[in-house]
Amino acid sequence: MPTANQSAELDHSIGFSGKIVDSVFLHPSLNEYILIAGSSLVVRDLQDPHSQHFLTAHDSQITCLAVSHNGALLASGQRGENSDIVIWDFVNKKAIFRLSEHDHEVSLVAFSQDDKLLLSVGNALDGKLFIWNT
Repeated sequence: MPTANQSAELDHSIGFSGKIVDSVFLHPSLNEYILIAGSSLVVRDLQDPHSQHFLTAHDSQITCLAVSHNGALLASGQRGENSDIVIWDFVNKKAIFRLSEHDHEVSLVAFSQDDKLLLSVGNALDGKLFIWNT
């Protein structure tokens, strides 16, 4: 806590709307967390508040996020004309697959317990459910 003669310095901040359920996840390593920020994912280090990575491959609002149980993969879905799902290599922080079967919006993505399958569900206008082999 700064004294009366010292000024406080902002160390770091987290900004998100909170309108998306499950928009912040703790990575299984317990060293990083992932959050949705518009059309990007932000990976932040819990030990170093200045360390962050922006994962960008979507062209519209990300609507859902899942982290594989082993922590190797992320999956994110979006709304809009290109309601795609992007599968991310977490270690290398890069997109490795784009799944383009949904229309309107992806409402949910979830990995199976063994991380071999990914479930994706569209919104009511989309009306689709897929099980992908990861």
